[in-house]
Amino acid sequence: MSNPAQAFSDALLATRVATRFQQAYGSRSYSLKKDITSKKTQVTVPSGTKVSLSWKDRNGEITQITDDAGNVMSVRTMNLYNYVSGVTKPPSMGTLERWTSDGVAKTVTGERVEPDGHGSDGAPSWLLALGYI
Repeated sequence: MSNPAQAFSDALLATRVATRFQQAYGSRSYSLKKDITSKKTQVTVPSGTKVSLSWKDRNGEITQITDDAGNVMSVRTMNLYNYVSGVTKPPSMGTLERWTSDGVAKTVTGERVEPDGHGSDGAPSWLLALGYI
C-alpha cells in the first residue's frame, strides 16, 4: 500500500517543477521589438530575436529576458512593453481600480487572472507587477 503523505509530496513537487518550467521558459513565443543592451555585460541583442521571459520574485516587478544564446537581461516589468512584443502597456489607475473591485485582472502578457494571480506563462497580474498587491 502506498504512503498517502509521500504521494501528496510527490504531487506537490511535480506541480512546483511544472510551475518553475513555465516561469523559466513560458508557453508563448516572444520577440524583441528593438535592440536591448545588458548594462552588466554590454551585450546587445538585436530586435527580432526570439526571447523567453521569467519573473524571479513573486510580485514580478523585475522581468528577466533570456535569448537563445543564454544572454540574460533584467528589465522593470512596467517598461517591458517597450522591448518585447506580446506584452501589454501598463493599465491606467482607473483600470487598476476596476480590476480590484471586479476581482478579475490581466497579466503583463494579457491573460485574465485573479488580481493576485499569475498567467499560464508565469506572468504576474499588473496589480502584482506594479506593487499594488
